[in-house]
Amino acid sequence: MRAMAVTVVAICAVLAASCSSAPASGAAAAARHAGFAHRAELLEQRWDSDVRDGVPAASIAPLRAELARSLFRSTPASSPTWLSNDSTALLDSLDRRTASAWDAAMAAARQAAIALIAARSALAAQDAAAVTAGAPAAGDWPAELSAARTPGAINALAAGWWASLGQARASAAASAQLAAQFAATVAPYGGVAGLIVAADGALTMARAERLDEGNVASLLEALQRDVAAASDVTAAVNGLLGPLQGLRALLGEHDYEAAQLGTLQQQINRAVSTATTHASGFSSAYGDIAAAFGVATNAGELNAVEARIRALQNQVNADLDAAVAAALAAQLSATGCGNKVPMGKVVVVSLSQQVASFFQNTCLLSSTPVTTGRPGIRTPQGTFHVFGRSSPAHFVSAYGPGSPRYYTPETTQYALLYEGGGYYLHDAPWENPADFGAGSENGPSGSHGCIHVPTATMAWLYSWAGMGTTVIVTG
Repeated sequence: MRAMAVTVVAICAVLAASCSSAPASGAAAAARHAGFAHRAELLEQRWDSDVRDGVPAASIAPLRAELARSLFRSTPASSPTWLSNDSTALLDSLDRRTASAWDAAMAAARQAAIALIAARSALAAQDAAAVTAGAPAAGDWPAELSAARTPGAINALAAGWWASLGQARASAAASAQLAAQFAATVAPYGGVAGLIVAADGALTMARAERLDEGNVASLLEALQRDVAAASDVTAAVNGLLGPLQGLRALLGEHDYEAAQLGTLQQQINRAVSTATTHASGFSSAYGDIAAAFGVATNAGELNAVEARIRALQNQVNADLDAAVAAALAAQLSATGCGNKVPMGKVVVVSLSQQVASFFQNTCLLSSTPVTTGRPGIRTPQGTFHVFGRSSPAHFVSAYGPGSPRYYTPETTQYALLYEGGGYYLHDAPWENPADFGAGSENGPSGSHGCIHVPTATMAWLYSWAGMGTTVIVTG
């Protein structure tokens, strides 16, 4: 009975010890919970204040979110979690990052403000007249910046500075833009001095050809007076440019028509030497056109001359084509057959003789002098077949101007493609008729691999040689 009493007393002693420690632990957890809540409230207040003072809300938002989703936000004061973690690490980290966000906002605001100070100084050095007279002195701005204590205060200063510089900067930019536009305007002439030389040269050429020079002379004199007086030449330059461009275009049109007349004269000479049907009247018509060209002074008159040149060129070419066709028909009736060539239509080109011969069912129809590839770009030998036809045909070199294979863009009336890689039989209106034949491949008329055929013959060949026509190129 005594032993049982002792045991009961012992159990009660143990229970008493446990019951006395529980209130102490609960008090510690509650204290830590209260400490967390207090520091969290201080952080929220600081964040609100910092945002009002100019710290970007985006910089604070991640910190607010981290605190909101923290375990400590939802843990009751009675939870034993507070005994193992008092939230100090989290709160200290948020404190440090809050300070960093403040420092970053201050640094960004200061950097922007310093850039404005530098911009104003640069503007004043470049164009002092463009700086607004009522703007604060540049030396005051660094002092104001030094006195500012928050990002918001610095940003407010920068906004004011920006406003005070806005008009001045716009004025300076407008002046610079006008200067750049003016420089670009006269750059093609090499500057104002070059423009004067160009205008004087255009006037000299126009007077030599008795062309209408318009008011270019008086405008040029006005510009020269402004230059001599060191005055602003902008208005004088702008006034001269348009009329000068018109005069230069007129000179270009005049030169083009002169070249067309030269080509037409060559065609008429061929017609006369061939004794074509209407050759006797071509020279008289040419004389009338040349006389009209000689007295043409403006674009309208030159355009009328060009139309007359085109019309006469068409008549001469038609006469030449008819003469060639008649000659071929006469030759066909007198030519023997049985030549050693394939049956059907065949073109045989001799590179050594620079001659092309045309056969049909072994009968020789005609021959013509030609021009083939120049040294280094010889026309390839072999047996080929026509597989492409173009009328007209436009040729553009695949090589750059520095290459020996380069040629300027050209247009021909007839072209027969007989070999891949761009090998054609085609007319060459730029080649003098007397240049075709033996040795022409080694002269300036040598081709870049194609076979040049006189225009009149090529017109017949284009109508005669269909797809599949055999082309044999021999040595």
